[in-house]
Amino acid sequence: MTWFGASTNCNNKNSTLASVHSLKENEFLAKLSQDSLPKMSWIGGNDIAKENDWVWTDKTAWDFNNWSSDWPKNDGDCILVMNIDEAWYNMNCIMKLASICKRNLV
Repeated sequence: MTWFGASTNCNNKNSTLASVHSLKENEFLAKLSQDSLPKMSWIGGNDIAKENDWVWTDKTAWDFNNWSSDWPKNDGDCILVMNIDEAWYNMNCIMKLASICKRNLV
């Protein structure tokens, strides 16, 4: 589904698109993408409100990133994580991909 549809789907499950705050967490989320085709999934990072001002949908701090070389680009507002290299790419939000939701258990 699109990034917007994925965000709504997560919200309907009392969760948000995943935020990422460490390399270990990023590796775990990237591995979840290995079962999807293509092997990439939407996560909650975006710069929809302001170009190059990256935020998470769960409003947690932007304290980690794992951009692929030469990324981010200025032609996409929503972040996906790819299984092959565990790196992030910002793409057009209307691409249809799998997604990863995250729920706070506290």
